[in-house]
Amino acid sequence: MEYLQRIKIGVHDYPAKIDLCVLEKIQEDYGSINEWERDILGIGFVTDDEGHVVIGEDNKPLAYSKEPSVKAIRAVLSLMINEGLEIEAEQMGVEWKPVSKALIDRECTTDYKVLAEIVHKEFSRCFAVKK
Repeated sequence: MEYLQRIKIGVHDYPAKIDLCVLEKIQEDYGSINEWERDILGIGFVTDDEGHVVIGEDNKPLAYSKEPSVKAIRAVLSLMINEGLEIEAEQMGVEWKPVSKALIDRECTTDYKVLAEIVHKEFSRCFAVKK
């Protein structure tokens, strides 16, 4: 049985999972998983007047810190919760009942910076190698 992370939204404690299904949807909806991750982490790239990313002396893009993106959080929150609910339902042998994005958005009272950390932690877990 797979262990699922839990996330509290309002009075509910939901299972949450980022896997290939969720990553595919992020890529479709957001454009790029790397861009989405930078937005979750609050990382921006310095650009010149023409909009090109500025490269530093170390041949790496110059970056700066910004607030985590609420758009990036909202892009994945309902996806990861519904993926967790589907997996949990399969494990328990019960019918899966999805939760609407609108309900999650409305009931969520967790600080967006905390949510960004929770989401990124789960994102990182999906790449962890089991030993």
